[in-house]
Amino acid sequence: GTPSVCTGNNTATDSDPIVSVATAKTASPASGQQVAPGGVITYTLTVTVTGAATPRNIVLTDTIGTGLVPGTAPAGCALAGQVMTCTLAGGASVGTHTFVYTATVAANATGSVGNQVVADTGTCASCATTHPVVPSTATLVKTSNPASGATVVPNSTITYTLALTIAGSPTTQPI
Repeated sequence: GTPSVCTGNNTATDSDPIVSVATAKTASPASGQQVAPGGVITYTLTVTVTGAATPRNIVLTDTIGTGLVPGTAPAGCALAGQVMTCTLAGGASVGTHTFVYTATVAANATGSVGNQVVADTGTCASCATTHPVVPSTATLVKTSNPASGATVVPNSTITYTLALTIAGSPTTQPI
């Protein structure tokens, strides 16, 4: 046999647009700024779709770190323990889509708190946040009655008062 020879148009074109998905995460206060126990951080997950509508669901998995108490899951998201899962439905239009939620810095948080989002497709820029927790400070004030420097007689009573003030984060060691 002789191989067959194609004569005519041997080209093909594909005019389907290319879908591009980019995910980003921001926080308010901004990542890197100090937070105090009891403070609230607002997180925004942004999915930017370019080229064409998404052909399938885009799933974002945001793991909320130790020392944070997650708030209510926004529309399109579900919270299970410390994991917020958000789904941008297939067919999402070209443009920017956001999911916004809050987390409260736990009363016993120390060091730093943070979290990270991972998208199941596309690229992810600035997908982790970290906030240092305000360090604890202890101030001790000692007073006496009669006051310091006053004249006292033998066998009189002097009453001392110690006042300890803790500010910032909880202490991690006995004082």
